[in-house]
Amino acid sequence: MEDTYAIALQRLNSNDKESPISLAYFGIFDGHGGKEAAEFARQNLCQRILEQDDFWASSSSNVTNGEISSEETMVTSEKEVDDKILSAIRKGFLQCHSDMWNDLPKWIKTSSGLPSTSGCTASVVFVRGNKLYIGHVGDSAIVLGVGDSLYQPWECVRLTKDHKPEDPSELKRIRDSGGNVLCKTGVHRVVWNRPKVSHSHNHRHSQHSHHYSHRTSAINSQSMTNEYEQIPFLAVSRALGDLWSLNSRTNMYSVSPEPELTVIEINPFKHRCLILASDGLWNMMTPEDAVEIVRSCDVKTEEMILKAEDDDQRPFRNPSHELVQKSLTRWRERMLRADNVTCITVMLDQPGPPFSDCIVLKKKQHNFGSTSSSTTSIYSDDTIDMDNGTVFSTPPKHANDKPVLHRTTSKHNENILTPISNGQQSSTTPLR
Repeated sequence: MEDTYAIALQRLNSNDKESPISLAYFGIFDGHGGKEAAEFARQNLCQRILEQDDFWASSSSNVTNGEISSEETMVTSEKEVDDKILSAIRKGFLQCHSDMWNDLPKWIKTSSGLPSTSGCTASVVFVRGNKLYIGHVGDSAIVLGVGDSLYQPWECVRLTKDHKPEDPSELKRIRDSGGNVLCKTGVHRVVWNRPKVSHSHNHRHSQHSHHYSHRTSAINSQSMTNEYEQIPFLAVSRALGDLWSLNSRTNMYSVSPEPELTVIEINPFKHRCLILASDGLWNMMTPEDAVEIVRSCDVKTEEMILKAEDDDQRPFRNPSHELVQKSLTRWRERMLRADNVTCITVMLDQPGPPFSDCIVLKKKQHNFGSTSSSTTSIYSDDTIDMDNGTVFSTPPKHANDKPVLHRTTSKHNENILTPISNGQQSSTTPLR
């Protein structure tokens, strides 16, 4: 299993688990060539971003009584705040990628004894106030569900663009970096100029590594041989890791770690959900299908709560579970070997009480009769509070009418991996 994910939350009051969420982080990492890069990104990317001073920028309109935390960077406009936060995300991506060089000696080598070819997509979202800040490399797409009502179809807005080698701008960048793209069995792939390594070369490389950094060693080991094999290797053009793609002549990566950045202002009365997923899901369903599945889960959740005998019962239809199961079913129906499938669904509730409280109130107002329900509630609460040993060091200021993140779900097609706190998983039904 090479997919993984990370979820981290900071609350306004770290001692109150029902306190509003002031900052949230969600990330999907789809690994290839081994699990090492995806696991490294899961554990380190969020931290690398939050270490950037610019991430804590605050505009003058968000400062109370002219006071500002010493850890926050004061700027004058909302646009400047957005630019600084996006800049921090970019720097965090690049720093995380660079730090992988130090970890590379621990990663499993290829069968021919070359350094690991492990890499991963990375698609992350920070929810801060009424904004979504997005950074991504690769093809783990993020989509936004938009709608006026729970009972009418929601529209879908794609927030990321897949980074593929055949894209004209990506193809030009790859070639400018000294790389190339070849098509194999109908799929365009970034070429790996794989060195033909002899036994004596392996010995020289081992000695050389004692005297230079691992990055310098890898570049020099490329230049010590003139024999290469051109291998059509990777079907994404941007990723973290894939250190094999560093060109010794240009000192540039053909598989770029440079993230594409986006900021979205949330309208909590229209924006309904966020879906982050690996391509194992998107290869089996359209974003429109996925958004409709999430909407139908909320409809079913409402129906189950209305039918519950006890108002304290809060059955819940997990949209991430539904998305993954439907995806796996489609893989089987097409008689294909299923890819890894990982999904995070974030419900952007309107300001006010939790979703389930609103349904119970509606139930009381309309005097619904209670009937038993055999529906099984499926929920895995994989979020973590990051206030003890937190990586979130300074809570941001907030605008009014920001969305309420009462409900976040994630689902893996195998074991759900431990979030970045390395704490124990919980399996409880949240107060929604």
